[in-house]
Amino acid sequence: MKDLERARRAFGCADEAWRDEAARAEYRSRVHALGPNVLREGLAAAVTFLEREQNKKPAARLLLRHLSQAELPGLDGKNAENFAGAVRALEVDDYILATREALRVCLWLRRAVQAWPDDAPAPAPGEAA
Repeated sequence: MKDLERARRAFGCADEAWRDEAARAEYRSRVHALGPNVLREGLAAAVTFLEREQNKKPAARLLLRHLSQAELPGLDGKNAENFAGAVRALEVDDYILATREALRVCLWLRRAVQAWPDDAPAPAPGEAA
């Protein structure tokens, strides 16, 4: 996937998270932590943490869904419900490729949430944030 496509997807995800007031503040902090967690603990552990938290935290559920839609290598067509299990089931080569792509996705998600205004109201549909 090219950077332009990653950027488009990331800003779309960030826009969705911005509009979800229940998830907005926590989504930003989870996005900022996701890349370092993937590097430190691995993709499987980072995704498993989001899976475990998704029933309690709207931001975790939203971020897990956004990752599952990122078309990571070897994980196309997975949804949030079966994404974590599919990550854990990857062969080593596919896991490495998926991790690399996930880190690129994390970078763009981070850039997208950094573009949020600090205390401004959510933009109306179709307006730039």
